[in-house]
Amino acid sequence: MYGRGAILRVDLTNERVTKEPIPSELCQKYLGGEGINAWLLWQHFLTVDPKISPLNPDNVLIIGMGPLGATGLGLGSKTKWTFKSPLTKIYGDTTCGGLLGCHLRWSGMTMWLLQAEPGILSICGSMMTQ
Repeated sequence: MYGRGAILRVDLTNERVTKEPIPSELCQKYLGGEGINAWLLWQHFLTVDPKISPLNPDNVLIIGMGPLGATGLGLGSKTKWTFKSPLTKIYGDTTCGGLLGCHLRWSGMTMWLLQAEPGILSICGSMMTQ
């Protein structure tokens, strides 16, 4: 593995950013961005009402990357997005290609958990603003 990286929790509503390591047990139990993202979403819904609106500021958008991300191996540039779907009101996810996932990995943050009202997050170096 190219390194587990960390989970960056960004709560723009309360203006808090925390960084925590991804435990090795989690990486062994849930492979890649899809598994860890789903686990993070489940853990989040254990702390808030799972019936809240998908657009509620207490909801989260999780961006994650698998173990091959940014390694140059095959499909290693895919990024997984996990959320509560506004369309179905249940678990939703999608995948995208490109360099976003690589830049996440190279920044040391393999998973991003964003919690905020809909808006724009601007990241410049180590500074983030809404």
